[in-house]
Amino acid sequence: MEHKPYRLIFWIHLFVNILAIFSWVFFSWWLIIIGEILLQLQYKYLKGCILSKAEFKEDISCITYYLHRWGITSNQNKGKSFVRIQLPIIVIIISIIWQVIFGFRPIIF
Repeated sequence: MEHKPYRLIFWIHLFVNILAIFSWVFFSWWLIIIGEILLQLQYKYLKGCILSKAEFKEDISCITYYLHRWGITSNQNKGKSFVRIQLPIIVIIISIIWQVIFGFRPIIF
């Protein structure tokens, strides 16, 4: 069975990804760290992302799949590593700098 893109699960996944990437604006830095820990536990104990498994029937990085599909990236494996390891670290660092160092308050504590 071939994957059919842009169904409801795509839009849910897109919303969750955008919310996670810009979480430093919405949530307190310590909530972001807790969320990222829970996300990493999901990857480890559930063998990947539950939304990716719902959308693709296997553990594929949604972000890198669509960036590859749209011709923006060429290597999905490197992208998956970036999205799962480096991007959460970047979001945590940005949230700490934005909230602790610069003193900006998130919308939701």
